[in-house]
Amino acid sequence: MNPFAKLTISLFLLLLHSPLLLFAQYIPKPSPNFASSGQMKFNMVKPKYLELFGGQIQQEMDESGLFDPKGEFETHQMYEERQRRASMYKVSIHEKYQRKYKTYLKEQDNARKNKIRNSLEKVTLALEGIGKYEPDRGQYFPVKINGGWDNLHVPLSDAPSFKENFKGAKATADRQLKEDGETYEVFNITVYHPITNAPYLFGPQREPLYLSHIALEPSEKDEGIPRLEASVQFIDPSGNSLLDAREKAQLEITINNLGKGEAKNIFAQIEHGEINALIVKRPLPIESIAPGKSGKMTIGLEAGERIKSAEIAFLISFTEERFFPPPPQNVTIEVQGLKPPALALGTLGIEEKEGNQNNVIENGELIKVTTFLRNTGELSAENVTVNVLIDDENIFPVEKKSYPLSRTIPSIGVDEQVIFEFVFAVNFKYKGGDILPIHLEVADGFNAVPKNIPLNLRLKEKLLSVKDIKIEGVYGDIGNRKDYALVFCVSDYQNEGLTPLANPVKDGQAIAQELRAHYGFEVELLSNPTLEQMVNKIREYQDNFSVNKDNRFHPASQLFIYLSGHGEVENEVGYFLPSDADNRELYRTAFSYDIWRRNIDQINCNHIMVAIDACYSGYFKADPNFRSGGNKDRFGRPNELMEREKILQDHLKLKTRLYLTSSSDEKTPDKSNFAKNILAALRTRNHPNGILNARAIHANYLDQVRPRPLIGEFGQDEGGSTFLFIEKEQ
Repeated sequence: MNPFAKLTISLFLLLLHSPLLLFAQYIPKPSPNFASSGQMKFNMVKPKYLELFGGQIQQEMDESGLFDPKGEFETHQMYEERQRRASMYKVSIHEKYQRKYKTYLKEQDNARKNKIRNSLEKVTLALEGIGKYEPDRGQYFPVKINGGWDNLHVPLSDAPSFKENFKGAKATADRQLKEDGETYEVFNITVYHPITNAPYLFGPQREPLYLSHIALEPSEKDEGIPRLEASVQFIDPSGNSLLDAREKAQLEITINNLGKGEAKNIFAQIEHGEINALIVKRPLPIESIAPGKSGKMTIGLEAGERIKSAEIAFLISFTEERFFPPPPQNVTIEVQGLKPPALALGTLGIEEKEGNQNNVIENGELIKVTTFLRNTGELSAENVTVNVLIDDENIFPVEKKSYPLSRTIPSIGVDEQVIFEFVFAVNFKYKGGDILPIHLEVADGFNAVPKNIPLNLRLKEKLLSVKDIKIEGVYGDIGNRKDYALVFCVSDYQNEGLTPLANPVKDGQAIAQELRAHYGFEVELLSNPTLEQMVNKIREYQDNFSVNKDNRFHPASQLFIYLSGHGEVENEVGYFLPSDADNRELYRTAFSYDIWRRNIDQINCNHIMVAIDACYSGYFKADPNFRSGGNKDRFGRPNELMEREKILQDHLKLKTRLYLTSSSDEKTPDKSNFAKNILAALRTRNHPNGILNARAIHANYLDQVRPRPLIGEFGQDEGGSTFLFIEKEQ
């Protein structure tokens, strides 16, 4: 080859591999359109990675020296070898920065997803408006929340009380950044019934974005992979292995790492069938579990008052950062609902408004019927309607303002009874049977299908007179009522982390003796009881007062519950510590005020008072549905200064639910001024009319004690009620 040809080839190769041709592949391409000036338009197309790393690429190529001319000190063979290496280096450096750009994009995307994931929060919303209920097509209210209207499905049985109290309804929701990472979205809105706390879903429902997303970062400590196993335990505070209505329980998940690598960021997802009045709280993730170690997460369960008996199947699945999750777990829990409202007919009597006054229904007489409806269920009957049905044209109902043939009763409480009266007459053309075809049609908000109750009124047969009716319960025969006391006192603890106390058992014994000897209480004293013994004893009293139990305790009785020992608080929940309590696992081993306050409230005893001498005992009132006593005049009823029998009769008309605690949210000393002053009150003789009431104990004996004791009401308490300590007559 001649020298000119060689020179031509060399120049071509030099141009081909020159850094100036780095962007040769991005030569402007002609546009099919032309500018008005006649010049051709060009669109510059430049890869994104060059925009970000172009300078670094050029710098590395310059520093390599492969692209610098050598001039006269480089042979042609050396030149060609350098150009070959330069071409290969250029390709490799571009590939390197393309990979780097992909990593950069992943990091940016991970940062965005983590930002979105970490923005997730729970928010509380208010109901801003409510429209007219639609009972036929879907059973829903138009409701405005967070500035938007949507339909809220509320069962017909719950709808009246929901609308009446909707301003007190609460809603919770998830709030999280959208995909753009800048604007927020509110979703998964749940509205809670202001009375029953039943949950209703509102608006869009979905999983939060990137809940299980974690940007993967290599760990120098990781020498293997994790192997996870999960187990699930149902923790039932009441100990009956059921999720009872009004109860809070937990599914406790334990995850063991049996592998050789660390497990990171374990999340749990819960799936279950739809069930009203059940709240399932999402568990927090476990950040990491080292090899040979374990971690725990808890799923909170809250059963509302109106939850129905059923079996709930839970499917719990997991995610782990590097996709080594434990296998899914299936758990089935039995839910035990309260017995629904059950309205039954009580005693029936008649009065002859016009007739011969022989207590016999006869043709041509004007008869007033008086009867009682009693609720024998375990839930209050709301929006009760009662209609008189007469199936014979010769029996004439007499509609009067004071004796309507149709009546709506807002509520009939558990074991409560209401009077119902109406007037009718049988003319002389009546040819029907001796049993008159007169019925009551009864319905309530829970039981949508009306119940037809025959009255079995017989013609020409002597019936009970109205004046001879004895009404059981609060207003009737109280000869069988008694005063009961349960005293739980703990001085000795099995757990070494709990300091023994010198005085609770001594104080409990002294109070029990005073109640028994001077006030006629039937007292049960449990010294150093375990949690199981406390729970079983309270259940025993629930059973003794049960509506369906033969020889049950009379509902007009009084029940005084006294607790003395260590107290503790955790997550705004107060606990009384039985002898086997573990202060590291209060939820499982201690007596939760939050749970047992409701259980005590449901005991079918009209007058209950709870006194607690323990640290943080004021948390007994922590539930927002329970009220703290603040108005000293609330119990100052004039009748308390009247003669003894009048006071007792007046007292029996109102349901009592009082608490008396040794402090609010403070610690109290072992040597308790609370117990000392209650004893002083009980040991004082000659109270006015021989009666000591709860307000007098607080005002005259406890008001100056420090820390200052609290008195207040809870549950079904009726304003103006009190609790009486009645001296035995000598």
